[in-house]
Amino acid sequence: MPRGQRLATAAVLAVMAAGLVTGCGQTSGQATCQGTTCTATLSGAGALITIDRIKTVVRLDSVGDDGATVSINAKPVPLRVGQTTTIAQTQVTLKSVSDGTVIVVVLQPAD
Repeated sequence: MPRGQRLATAAVLAVMAAGLVTGCGQTSGQATCQGTTCTATLSGAGALITIDRIKTVVRLDSVGDDGATVSINAKPVPLRVGQTTTIAQTQVTLKSVSDGTVIVVVLQPAD
């Protein structure tokens, strides 16, 4: 293989590897926002979503029958369905839990 072709192949492989590393676990949920309130849907422990609009990372740590532990910007908080709490200046409400999927409402922190 000519030197130029080897370099091109190496460059493509490096870009692919970088994409795998940076993309790993970055988004595995969905979020919709209206104003400063966002609703995130996460399925399964370990699911994670970055909500750029409110500069918040939401991760589903564990799921139970009537509650879940979610992390807001790497700060875990256990919640029961319907419970609202404030963590790291971010208001979070666990709206529902069903078959390992949770819906969390996150209110943008004040600047």
